[in-house]
Amino acid sequence: MRVGVSRLTFVRSTSYLPDAAIRRTRRPSSVSNNSSHTRDRDATRDGHSAASMDHRVERYASGTSRTTTAATTSTADSVHWQADRYSNRGRQTLRRWLATTLLVALSLASWTTDLRARRNRPQAPALSPAGTVVIVTLDGVRWQDVFLGLDKRHLPAQSERTDVDIPNLRALMTEQGAALGAPGSMPFSVSGPSFVSLPGYTQLFTGRADVPCTTNACERTVTPTLVDAVGQRFGREQAVVLSSWPDIERAAVAQSDNAIVSAGRHGGAGRHVLQELGLADTTALGEQSEAAPGTGDYRPDELTRALALRVLERQRPRLLYVGLGDTDEHAHHNDYEGYLQALEQFDVWLGEAMAMSERLATRGHPVTFFITTDHGRNDDFANHGGKSEAGRTWLIAGGYGIRGTAPSEELRYLSDLGPTAAYLLGVSLPTATGRVLDELF
Repeated sequence: MRVGVSRLTFVRSTSYLPDAAIRRTRRPSSVSNNSSHTRDRDATRDGHSAASMDHRVERYASGTSRTTTAATTSTADSVHWQADRYSNRGRQTLRRWLATTLLVALSLASWTTDLRARRNRPQAPALSPAGTVVIVTLDGVRWQDVFLGLDKRHLPAQSERTDVDIPNLRALMTEQGAALGAPGSMPFSVSGPSFVSLPGYTQLFTGRADVPCTTNACERTVTPTLVDAVGQRFGREQAVVLSSWPDIERAAVAQSDNAIVSAGRHGGAGRHVLQELGLADTTALGEQSEAAPGTGDYRPDELTRALALRVLERQRPRLLYVGLGDTDEHAHHNDYEGYLQALEQFDVWLGEAMAMSERLATRGHPVTFFITTDHGRNDDFANHGGKSEAGRTWLIAGGYGIRGTAPSEELRYLSDLGPTAAYLLGVSLPTATGRVLDELF
């Protein structure tokens, strides 16, 4: 076996021999007879003694042996180095291949999960082919009062109240819909850092949590909103905004000609269209009323609610937003009883709106309700703003397309409501960063 290796090594290592040694091994097979010089040289070589030739052969063999040994060693080292080199390359290639495979597998898993969610999600036209999405905000209403009931800490000692009477809201979330932010589930929140009204409303309408607005003195939003999208897609009369608080208009619509807005007693672009639609008497009541419990151009919730019912019945817009604020006005006066009464009066209106939606459904016009708030309250009840407890809110959804669902396993935000409503209405909200609330469908 060693002989075979030695021969193989010798053959591969001839390139390592000196040129002189190579020349000595390559004797010419024949010589031209025309060269006397060559004949003389060959004769001289042939005349050398056998001892001299033997000496030369031994010296050559010794040199060849040393050269062959060195070449063999050099070749072996080269082979080992190349083996290590390719071994390292192999390990690096394997690592790169494993990393790429893992990345592809994770991407495929994410894509498959998203595809399954999209396949399981009903198509928007099937949910609301020609219906209305109603979004109602109850300014500053706490999740505790909605889900847990009465908080006696904020009532006078002589009060005889024992509960919060909101049967329609509770029926909507337990029998006909779903609730997010309830105890025992992940919170439903508004993004901070300032938990006041205008930033919260801006997050809802734009579908973005990172709005530049941080106070109630912000200018009109420049980011396209849900209201803008509906108005541009279906026409101005199909996007209606009704609000007790006049400042909501700055959050609801970026371009005033995209919607009909009646905000406060006298504000709102396009409110004259409501008069042309036969609602002049209802709008006139708001203009002639007092601002209480608010101030300035505030319109009491009673008149805003009445206008909303008539718009839903007569106009049947694709999107109807109703912004109510009496609850927050009473809360800022630390009037927990007045706050609860405003909440209960809304619940009566909700019963009427739900009954109307059932009648509209029989005529082929389904209605979906989303009811939420713009912020919570501090533990002292009267205030809200910079404290984190005011960031926890809630959402109740019911009506057409909404099914009962298990508590959400993810933290959800008010900015998710805009994309969710846009999905139901079949409109695009490309600047939104919120996510569709798939668990509701």
